[in-house]
Amino acid sequence: MYTDLSATSGYQMGKLTEISIMEDLFDCWVKEFRGRKLPTTHKKLSKLLTTKNYGLKEIIDIGGYPIPIPQSEDDYKKLSKFVLDLPQKAFEEYSDKISGVILIIDEFQVLKDLGGRLDAFLWFLRSVIQNQ
Repeated sequence: MYTDLSATSGYQMGKLTEISIMEDLFDCWVKEFRGRKLPTTHKKLSKLLTTKNYGLKEIIDIGGYPIPIPQSEDDYKKLSKFVLDLPQKAFEEYSDKISGVILIIDEFQVLKDLGGRLDAFLWFLRSVIQNQ
């Protein structure tokens, strides 16, 4: 899988975050899976259901009927685990169709925009890759 960090929406908007990087990696993995004709629907649904925290924002009254207004927020820990485990799981699931998984990150230097969070992000990334 190939990703160009300078083309991510987070970087383009001047708001590169760990979450925007993980979202980009997920999108690139899905694109690569589709290109290899591997199923992606359950991966998208799993991401939607397992990587966010859901709650009730408020209950509004419409014509005497209470209507709940849901809210969701990204959970970086859940999202990063899901996205970074995805290549290993794909390899295990489709080992009859693929012989390995490679991640190529272009424009790596834009990670400097993470500022003081850069070291923690790189150590986290390294530990995940080492365990795989």
